[in-house]
Amino acid sequence: MSGKTREQQLDELLDKQAIYELIMAYCNAADRHDHVKMRTLYHEDAIDDHGHFAKGLAMEFIDKLPEIQKAMEILHHNVTTVNLKLAGDRAEGEVGYRKFNRPFLRVWQVGSGRASAALGTDRAQIGGSCVGFRHRGATQRLSA
Repeated sequence: MSGKTREQQLDELLDKQAIYELIMAYCNAADRHDHVKMRTLYHEDAIDDHGHFAKGLAMEFIDKLPEIQKAMEILHHNVTTVNLKLAGDRAEGEVGYRKFNRPFLRVWQVGSGRASAALGTDRAQIGGSCVGFRHRGATQRLSA
């Protein structure tokens, strides 16, 4: 037994569910290139760490996303494993995922007005992210 009351256990489950929904909202915003929605998911001073790809203030990363994503016809995240540890108004965890993206279809004119098309290279990635979350008031958002 954990030594926690049923109410404490329920509070933890509700907090973990809220964080899970935040992770899903992030994937939804990323896949739809919805940068306005993505801004609502982070605290203003949050750090975003995409490893070798990008690390710094989350809002600065979001500012760069239109350029990064403009060549992506399809971007799709599948979350595989979520492990969370709660500690007061903070939580840390690891999120496993599979990500797929496909560049836009490229079309060239050939001969007498005919078109030929070729797809760019599809890219799949399997990875994980260590993430931090923080309650500020009634708001739970991505943090560092």
